[in-house]
Parts: sequence; C-alpha cells; structure tokens
Amino acid sequence: MMSESGLATTEIAIIVDSEKSTQLSNTPDVEENPILSTPLAATKVEKHTIKRELYKPKHKPKQNNKIADNYEEQLFLLTKKCKENKEKREDELHKKRMAILDLEQKYWE
Repeated sequence: MMSESGLATTEIAIIVDSEKSTQLSNTPDVEENPILSTPLAATKVEKHTIKRELYKPKHKPKQNNKIADNYEEQLFLLTKKCKENKEKREDELHKKRMAILDLEQKYWE
C-alpha cells in the first residue's frame, strides 16, 4: 500500500485471544514476596576498597609491559652469552691449532 508521501506501508492485523488476555490481566505485575535485602546505606564499604577495585585493571597492562621488557632483556642477554661462548671456543681452537703448528715446526727443525 502506498501512503501520501510515496512510501510503502504495510498493514498489521492483530488478533487478540480473549482467554489469554484475561489470564494476563489476572496475574499481578509485581511479585507478592518482597525481596529481602539491605539498603545500600546500611552496607559498610570503605573508600579504599572501592578505589582498589576500580583501579586494579589499569595496573595489569603495566605489569604485562614489564614482563615483555624482562623477556626482551633475557633474550638479549642469552644471545650475548651465546656469542661470547662461541668466540671463546673459536679462540681456544685457534690456540690449539697454533700450538700444533709450533710443535710441527719444532719437529721439522
């Protein structure tokens, strides 16, 4: 169906079931049993606990950054140590080769 503004409209037919409507009207909107709870003013909450709960999530990324920085530092130190050990082994091999060459020269003299 077209309206005066030129937009298409649809008609919705609502069928009311009389039995369901009487059942719904007989049910109370609010529960008869009141919920027993203490009012907010009666609960004792200290300010420092609220502050800690609110700001606790903000500290987690800082700790994660420290862990990441620590990981990078450990990785750097490990690679540095590996390089030092490799250089040390190469120096020892060089010394052994030089000692063998010296022994060969003394033998042939």
